[in-house]
Amino acid sequence: EDLMELTDKQLWDQLPNVDGELKSDFLYELSRRSFEKSDYKSALALVEQARDVLLELKDFTSDAEILKIYRAIGMNAHALDNPDLVISTLEKALEIAKRSNLDKPDDFVILAEAYEQKEEVQKCIDLLEWQFEKYNELDQDLDCASCLAQIAIHCKGLKQFDIALTKLEIALNFAQRAGDTNFTLLVQNYL
Repeated sequence: EDLMELTDKQLWDQLPNVDGELKSDFLYELSRRSFEKSDYKSALALVEQARDVLLELKDFTSDAEILKIYRAIGMNAHALDNPDLVISTLEKALEIAKRSNLDKPDDFVILAEAYEQKEEVQKCIDLLEWQFEKYNELDQDLDCASCLAQIAIHCKGLKQFDIALTKLEIALNFAQRAGDTNFTLLVQNYL
């Protein structure tokens, strides 16, 4: 049955009677509902339980399923302003995503933010470079421009002015191709 159709009470009542991947699904659904109510602590606790259930099953679960759980943990950790947990969880997720060819650059935006928050500049640049490559494969010019502009800002902070300038010039081309006047002006301002 579709868990989204069950009430919270029905989910809690049935939870003790399910196990394995189904138990993880129940916990994930309860977590998702807590997240929607901005109860991030409960949401995080529930999704961490869902993760633990899946990791015990290791051989029976799919990479897509564990990625979904890791992303949910990352989102809750981000909402709770816990960059260390965002990083430790989403680095694992990124590794699985790349290995399984399930990597979507949008899924890791909060990882870049967590790196920035922890001042792990090189890790942030490396992630942004990877996101740029993915967005470029998908012909998402505005996202390409955004990644390059962010890389340039970090390079400027590291006093790598030549690299920053090159990245901004390329970002400007992508912004112009995307036809976004505001972002084009922003990149020109950075230049």
